[in-house]
Amino acid sequence: MQKNSLMFVCTVICFKVAFHNFYNTKSAADKCTLYSDRNLINRRNVSSDVDAAVDPCRKLFDLEVKARLIAAALHELGMSDILDTLRVNFPNQISLKLVTWRKRSICEKLPHAL
Repeated sequence: MQKNSLMFVCTVICFKVAFHNFYNTKSAADKCTLYSDRNLINRRNVSSDVDAAVDPCRKLFDLEVKARLIAAALHELGMSDILDTLRVNFPNQISLKLVTWRKRSICEKLPHAL
């Protein structure tokens, strides 16, 4: 089997697992589900049968992941939408969060190490 075809098979298997767990046609009324977002952005060529539409399923999944990452970044930066201006000092705020996380992580492990 060639490298490209093996990569394609692995991709299809990954998307089958993802769509089996996250794509449900009964969740049309729920917000932020793969199926409701598919309907919202009118991606009618996406179905639960990944084998029948690999490329549209991949594109929808890529779009969903990118949208979630952007939404999470906006939330962490205290921005209400993408046109909002950044109100915090970005590098200092990030380094402060990392230091706090490292301190908490180290402190949680200390009692177990003793």
